[in-house]
Amino acid sequence: MSLVLATLGITTPMVNQAKPFSPPGRIVQPLEQDRHRLIDSNLALTRDEARQFWPIYDRFAADLQKWQERRRHQIGLFGENYDNLSEDEARQFVEEGLTLEEQRQQLLREHLNRVGHVLPAYKLALYSQIEFKIHAFVEAGIAEHIPLLDDTDSTANPR
Repeated sequence: MSLVLATLGITTPMVNQAKPFSPPGRIVQPLEQDRHRLIDSNLALTRDEARQFWPIYDRFAADLQKWQERRRHQIGLFGENYDNLSEDEARQFVEEGLTLEEQRQQLLREHLNRVGHVLPAYKLALYSQIEFKIHAFVEAGIAEHIPLLDDTDSTANPR
């Protein structure tokens, strides 16, 4: 188990050590600004494909921005209540996190379905890989700045 955690970059002292909360906006913002460039430089679109793809992408980017604002708000509430998270707030945090992830998956599914009408399957697969990698990178950056709860101090879950 410790080998798996070490491989993921998680060590026991870091897991139990509370870190200061850092707003995710500072992590996500630079990548979001480069998202268009990353896609363009990795997805060799023909002129006709680009003419059809980018308007679809722009609509997706606008919808994704709205989703990210909801996610930032949820993480911000977690940060505000980190030191005294009640049982109900903890459950709500979990439920809202799952709901947000389901909404993001649905948003991406709908977007990829629209893009699938203008790109050949190979380019669609490549584009989906790019989107998945960007999302994974963003999530890893956010996760790095959100401390794990310390259940040794919890009165709701005594050991």
